Amino acid sequence: MLAQFGAQPGDNPGRLQRWVFGDTPVYLDYAHNPDGLRGLLEVAAAGRAGRLGLVLGQAGNREDADIRALAAAAASFGPDRVVLKDIESFLRGRAPGEVAAILREELLRQGMPETALRVCLEEVRAAAELLEWAAPGDVLVMPIHNSDARDAVVALLEQGGVQTDLAEFVDQHGGLGSGRVLQPLPEQRGLAAAQRAREHAHGQACI
Repeated sequence: MLAQFGAQPGDNPGRLQRWVFGDTPVYLDYAHNPDGLRGLLEVAAAGRAGRLGLVLGQAGNREDADIRALAAAAASFGPDRVVLKDIESFLRGRAPGEVAAILREELLRQGMPETALRVCLEEVRAAAELLEWAAPGDVLVMPIHNSDARDAVVALLEQGGVQTDLAEFVDQHGGLGSGRVLQPLPEQRGLAAAQRAREHAHGQACI
């Protein structure tokens, strides 16, 4: 029994789960710190032939320096696309979009081109955005943290990409996992950074 553990994605939920969506390997993991993210990306990037895509977010109770360290770890692997998200259940005093703005600024500072970055604050939308971007041979890494959003993404991946309507999926599940971009921003720390993220989004679900 132990020898077979890990053969199925559901054997260890949320930890190094792997699916194939169409022709694209997809890895799900909690990966919430730089070391965990580096380990996940090392596994995903090993032997890849195509591009590397990543969904990236962080809890709001981390210091700005810790959030930037996570972005630096991601940038060190040279991902071709990074979709930035919120973790709504872990905003913890941050304004919606504030953490994504810090991640975005650090990724740009690390030399990533602006064209490689997208902002989709809802976790489900972020996952769907990356799946839509992917081509055969690419590898996707999706740290999804909200439990409802993760369940929805897992259900989508279980379909294997066969006759999957991503737009319909987002319509059904797009409210899970994060806040809406256009909610009024509270007067709290990091308001300037959050305002920048909101300006980037300009009222759209993803920008």
